[in-house]
Amino acid sequence: MNESYYEQKRIKNMISEKKTSNEIFRNIRMLWDKLEKKNYQDCKYCGNVFGPYGYKEILQSEIFSEKDNYNFENTKFWRPIDSKLYLTHIYGNYLEYPPLDKRKSPHIWKGYWRNTI
Repeated sequence: MNESYYEQKRIKNMISEKKTSNEIFRNIRMLWDKLEKKNYQDCKYCGNVFGPYGYKEILQSEIFSEKDNYNFENTKFWRPIDSKLYLTHIYGNYLEYPPLDKRKSPHIWKGYWRNTI
């Protein structure tokens, strides 16, 4: 495993241990500073470094080289041109619902929406 893998794992552990947001942000910033210096297209693999699916979210970099807009509920999102390959790599058969006992969020935290004035 490379150094950034272990840094990502340490940050995930900090989140699950409920460290302060300042501690977590400082560590994310240090990791991001290192990763920002790399061009992902020069790397063989890239992916979501904080994703809940682990290695399944690491794909060959070329899949991210082309993108297009996708409209979902009146909002535009970027997606890889070969989105079927991306979704299949992470979820397997993403067109079928998982069994009832497997329908749970893989995330380790809860998010809340707060309207501000």
